[in-house]
Amino acid sequence: LSAAAVPETGGVGYSQASYYTILGLYVMSFPGIWSQVKRSTAAKVKRKTYVSDGENAAGGKGLRQQAGEIMAYMKANNYEVVDAGETITFRGVVQRSASQAFFLVFCT
Repeated sequence: LSAAAVPETGGVGYSQASYYTILGLYVMSFPGIWSQVKRSTAAKVKRKTYVSDGENAAGGKGLRQQAGEIMAYMKANNYEVVDAGETITFRGVVQRSASQAFFLVFCT
């Protein structure tokens, strides 16, 4: 190796330009990563209406059977019943987690 290729003791063994370029790219991407994490942990409110054939239709299911199937589907997808009147309202069981958000920021 030539003497110019080997850094002197205590010297820098990498290009300062590449170091600051990578540092600048990371700093510029951090706000986008942070907003992505915040958006992914925010609650998303969805309103869905299920319409099915009544029990008098050919191959129709009874009201209790339809409600039971919808209830089982929603519980299997981590939802709980909030209100069960004329309209059944479900709420997601999974809560937002600050530790998951920090982990995602750390990994990226």
